[in-house]
Amino acid sequence: MKKYLRFYLKAILIVLHFVILFILVWGLSLSTVKNIMTSVIINEFRNKGVLQEDISTSKVEYYKIESDNPLEEASFTHYNTKFDGWPEDIPGGKCDILASTEATLLGPITSSFITYTVGGHAALSTSSYIDDKFMLSNDEIIEATGMNDGDNPTVVSNKLYWINDRVYKSMMVLRTNITEEQKDEVLSYCSSFIGDPYNFSFLFNTKNQVYCSDIISRSFLKVGINLNKDGFQTTVYDLIVSSDSYLSYYHIFENGVKKIYYLGSYNGTFE
Repeated sequence: MKKYLRFYLKAILIVLHFVILFILVWGLSLSTVKNIMTSVIINEFRNKGVLQEDISTSKVEYYKIESDNPLEEASFTHYNTKFDGWPEDIPGGKCDILASTEATLLGPITSSFITYTVGGHAALSTSSYIDDKFMLSNDEIIEATGMNDGDNPTVVSNKLYWINDRVYKSMMVLRTNITEEQKDEVLSYCSSFIGDPYNFSFLFNTKNQVYCSDIISRSFLKVGINLNKDGFQTTVYDLIVSSDSYLSYYHIFENGVKKIYYLGSYNGTFE
């Protein structure tokens, strides 16, 4: 009896090893494909940019990309003030997705692995959303960071940390083609997660625990937008490569210069 038991236990362990190996290989393969797709999307976007010499400076270069949509909303808002030495170019409009593929808050090896496999962080831009519980402004976002006190709840915070190079060397704004009514529905559902604890398991979607890209994909799914086509863990790369999203803004710091690529137009004035 013990001989058969050892045999079955050994067989189970072998199967588990193969299953784990398959998941690792499959996951890394998916990550590689999404990394390549993300690079292509960003490079194609940047290649369309035309330098706006009249508003560019030695520190910030602005590259405009013409939109096929005459009703395209502004990709960012420019204020004639500075934050941490940089002009306050606040990315994103109502219901836009702020995202970065860079994981920067852990050690170099762990951060590099997370950056390659799932990406860095994502947040939802609110833009003057008002309901019976919340009054959110243009410069605020809803995000789950896993870096807050207690249960690391989902919170409302300010966009300002996205505009300098202290946290992210590069970031982007993703946009979907939805109506104003749908945007309100997305924001209403996303705001329902405020105060919910962070989901550190990632692989398991729980009802009252979320992580950054998870709350975004769940919120857009409420209006029929699927930002996680493979149905597995929702990563930042899933949000980027989805056929239901597109780039509207991208900035990167290169050799001490902030290069901003924006679709359509901007709010504010450079005077």
